[in-house]
Amino acid sequence: MFPTFISILDIQSWWEVPCVAHFCSLFSQIFNLPDFHIEDLEEALLADGNESQTTLLSDLIVSLLRGCDILQNSRQHIHTSNYQMFLRRLFRKQCQVHNIENPFDSDTDFQLLPLRRKLEILHNLCYFRLESKNVPELLDKLEADSLRIEPLGYDDKDSAYWYFFGTRLYREDYLKSEKKHKLKCDAVWQVICFTEDDWTNLAAKLKASTSRRNRALSKILYENFLPKIPKLFKEKEDQRRRK
Repeated sequence: MFPTFISILDIQSWWEVPCVAHFCSLFSQIFNLPDFHIEDLEEALLADGNESQTTLLSDLIVSLLRGCDILQNSRQHIHTSNYQMFLRRLFRKQCQVHNIENPFDSDTDFQLLPLRRKLEILHNLCYFRLESKNVPELLDKLEADSLRIEPLGYDDKDSAYWYFFGTRLYREDYLKSEKKHKLKCDAVWQVICFTEDDWTNLAAKLKASTSRRNRALSKILYENFLPKIPKLFKEKEDQRRRK
C-alpha cells in the first residue's frame, strides 16, 4: 500500500529519485534526454497530477520511450499527448521478459497511479532504455569511471555517503530490527547536504571525530568536494536564472 499524502521529505528519502536524475544527467546528450537537477524532478513529482507542473515527467517519458527498440516503429508517433498508450505497451512486454509485476495490468493511466509507483515506473523505464541495441556503441563515448556509482565512504555507524551529481550529498542509514527471530536491515535515505554551509559543517564535524572512518570521510570531502562546491552552486543558480 502507498501513503495517500506525500511530502517533500518523503520524496527526498526515495533512493530512486537521485538514481533517475543521475541517469538522465549522465546520458542526457547521447540519449537526447531533458536536462534537469534532482530538485526539478522532486518538484515535478510533488506536483502529482497538476498538468501545468508535470511537463518534465511527460517530456522525460517520451524521450526514453523513443529510444526503446520495442517501440522503434512508433518512435516518430510518440508525443506527450499519447505517450501513455506506448508506455503501457512497453511495460506489458518488458515485464514479461523480466518477470516483474506490470503496474499497468488494469490499464490505469500513469497520471492516476500512486506517486511512488510513478517513480518506480520511471526507474524501470531508464533501465529498459539501456537494453536498446545501439547502447554499447553510444556508451563508448563515455568514460568507464562515470558509469560506476559507489559510496564515497562510511562513517562509524556504517552509514553510507552517496554523491550522484549536482550540489547534494545523501546518506544511507541501515536500521536493524529483529522480527520473528530474524535480523532485518532496512535502508533509510536522506539528504544531509543542501547548502554550501551543510558541506562545510559536515566536513568539519567528521574531521573533529575520533573515528578513523569519520576522519577518512572528512578527508575525501575536503580534498575532492569542498574546493568544487562553490562553483557547482554558482553554476546551478546561473542555470536556474537562464531557465
